Amino acid sequence: MADTYLQLPRAVDTGTSTGTANAIPKFTDADTIGDSSIVDAGVQAVAALTDNTAGTANSTLEAITGTLYTTDVAAIRNNFADLAAKVNAIRTALVNYGLIGA
Repeated sequence: MADTYLQLPRAVDTGTSTGTANAIPKFTDADTIGDSSIVDAGVQAVAALTDNTAGTANSTLEAITGTLYTTDVAAIRNNFADLAAKVNAIRTALVNYGLIGA
């Protein structure tokens, strides 16, 4: 079977007279594009990250200012917590749009 590529439209007709510009449609197992089912795209489930860092996510990566682990441990933990939160937010968006499985 030949590879099937999905090209998202610039605008999606929502069935209204105006449509919704730049909307990204959510695809389900029953959706098709042309003659190819998008199920063939291989939607895979991706588990969320579990954050056990004991850090606090705040959307800012902290500078590591000391030279010892003991002085920077809180900043290091917070940085990993920030990254875990952002990865999980991206994962949630991809799941919500049907691009990856839950």
